[in-house]
Amino acid sequence: MVGKQIRILVVDDSVVMREVLRTAIQDASDMIVVGTAGDGRQALAQAKTLRPDVVTLDVQMPNMDGLATVEAPRSVSDHHLWATFSPVFPLCS
Repeated sequence: MVGKQIRILVVDDSVVMREVLRTAIQDASDMIVVGTAGDGRQALAQAKTLRPDVVTLDVQMPNMDGLATVEAPRSVSDHHLWATFSPVFPLCS
């Protein structure tokens, strides 16, 4: 590996999809999954501590869907979190 690995947070309510994405990402030498989450609330909490470079984000999830998750950092006083979600890749099945 040359250079820094891309740190990825995988967010999907389907355990199967999280594992499929984790496996695909782990096969790439320049990427690493730093965490997974089952909904937007978990994603926001993990993003604050894990500081991923990229977030894969399912659009339809319970508790907080993907679109609300992307909007959430704009509405909190912790504005630096918004940078955590750039880029975000919404996933639809």
